[in-house]
Amino acid sequence: MVDTGKVGIQLFKGGVRKAMISARTPNDGAFDWTVPPTLPVGSDYKIKVSWLGNPTVINAWSDQFPVVAPTMMVNQPAGGEIWDQKTTKDVTWSCGKGFVNVKIELYKGAVRFKQLVASTPNTGVKTITVPAVRTTASDYRVKVIWLTNPRIFGWSGGFITVRKARDWSLKTPTP
Repeated sequence: MVDTGKVGIQLFKGGVRKAMISARTPNDGAFDWTVPPTLPVGSDYKIKVSWLGNPTVINAWSDQFPVVAPTMMVNQPAGGEIWDQKTTKDVTWSCGKGFVNVKIELYKGAVRFKQLVASTPNTGVKTITVPAVRTTASDYRVKVIWLTNPRIFGWSGGFITVRKARDWSLKTPTP
């Protein structure tokens, strides 16, 4: 029996097959696919759609298209915020669907000050505890890093201030 209603979809780069996107899907003219963030950057990708009734007879090729490097953006903190040590704050970010886990670090200037979270699912938000600091400073930034490829990361939009906790004490006047 010949199956006229199904197609296979493959990804090619530079004429070489890189992936089977779908081995069998309805021939309805549409297919949702998320480009994996691990796909190498390049400008010579094509999609091949093959009719499964006879894959050697009917094939359709897409035009060539680029795959660009995945991006990550830290939304909060945006910069300018004041964080008091030992309080909780939400760090938020946005990135592609294929990012599974990320880590979150706090930098003072250009130097990593502390790893805030070693690994967390890519939900776009994580509540962290602001670490203790010796002195108040306004040159801290948050960095969110994709664990699979640490070269993909995002920085907070600007610097934030991390304040040392105030030492409040009540003194009783002496007579």
